[in-house]
Amino acid sequence: MWALDFLLGLATTAILGAWIYFSQNSKNVTQYRTPSRFSVTPEGIKLNGVFYAKDNIHRLIIRNHVDEQYVFVSNYQSYHAPASTARGLQLRQKLIDVSYRVDLESNGKAIPLAGGLNEPTAYAVLTDVNRVLKLNER
Repeated sequence: MWALDFLLGLATTAILGAWIYFSQNSKNVTQYRTPSRFSVTPEGIKLNGVFYAKDNIHRLIIRNHVDEQYVFVSNYQSYHAPASTARGLQLRQKLIDVSYRVDLESNGKAIPLAGGLNEPTAYAVLTDVNRVLKLNER
């Protein structure tokens, strides 16, 4: 009987390990972590050679593409979860912490300006871009 329990535990650990690996390397996690260059002028934003006029920018927004609903799990082990589950949630939380992005919305599309940011950096980018564009003064 102990052999069956051992095999079930081993299978569960392998499945969880595979889930953690693929979730860290999935397209959802890596799609906004590519280098980009943008510049901001009072007339608009130039992003990777494409100019977006200020009048065509509907809004600037901060998103977290890994977890749209941000939930902080500080010490999951205190809830008596298995250590592997707690570790998986801690790794996911680390991904969430650096998965913020700043998007500009233009012509009904969200266009990422900067991704792979932590929350304070994302707010700093948003503030600086808003300061130059003066979007709130329209």
